[in-house]
Amino acid sequence: MNARLTIHNLLSTLTRRINAALFDSSQPKAAVIALACLISILALALYPYTRSGFFFDDIYNSELNGVLSVLHLNLSQFISKMLDLWVVQTGRFFPTSIAIVYTFWTIAEDLHVYRLLQVGLVIVDIGLFWLLVRKISDSPWLASLTIFFLPILLQFNPNLDGVTSFGPLNQGVLLFVLLSWLLTYRYVTSNKFMPISLGLAAIFEMGALTFYEVGVLVIPGLIGISYYAAATSKRRYFSIAVALFTAFIFFALYVWFAMHKAAAYPGSEIGSIRLIPETMLAQFFSAFPLALLK
Repeated sequence: MNARLTIHNLLSTLTRRINAALFDSSQPKAAVIALACLISILALALYPYTRSGFFFDDIYNSELNGVLSVLHLNLSQFISKMLDLWVVQTGRFFPTSIAIVYTFWTIAEDLHVYRLLQVGLVIVDIGLFWLLVRKISDSPWLASLTIFFLPILLQFNPNLDGVTSFGPLNQGVLLFVLLSWLLTYRYVTSNKFMPISLGLAAIFEMGALTFYEVGVLVIPGLIGISYYAAATSKRRYFSIAVALFTAFIFFALYVWFAMHKAAAYPGSEIGSIRLIPETMLAQFFSAFPLALLK
């Protein structure tokens, strides 16, 4: 009991100091020091990534400007061809990703620019995650403590890691997910009726679902935020209904394109539903330090 109390007191003291350093305007020097420490931690954690080259799909995608020149196509024409190839021919329904990722690669063909944009997206996602935790918990110290410990989860693995994903796939889908959650939280907790926030939340939800398959995690998050954070039962169930209706539209389109594809492609096959939670758990635990050591 005494040990538990001691640990609780230490954590309370630590989080109070972080809170004061980041949010107490009477301590500007402490705030600057805390921010500098956080940036240094993130920079140290992300530094190994800046030293790596292109790999897997990135090798091909980095040559996109050259491909456009050889084929005498502009970006919109190339995206149209890729939409036909991926969505119509192979039945993989992720049009948002196709449009954004190929646009991204026309800017990021240089390795240093690519790494800079990737790291920038990671930092933006971390900032939005901090804001989400801050709003839901109503505790700036908890949000700050979360961010201080978050870099220990940053790994650089070729297949299972969010930092090294092909192009901005994982970073992009997380951006859409977080924006949808934040806008939904704003809608369900506001004293004013804010249909624009809910409409934008639905748009970003569809963006997440059509960006990358792992974007389906946006749905339980929206339901949880709507159910537990809503100020009124009317907003709670209306927000859940909008989220489910948006998801229904996506799944209807996904199944239709998968069933009417012109060519076989393993990535668009509708497999066992039973394997979905198992896969999600594998991805979740693979994010922890030392998880991939054999």
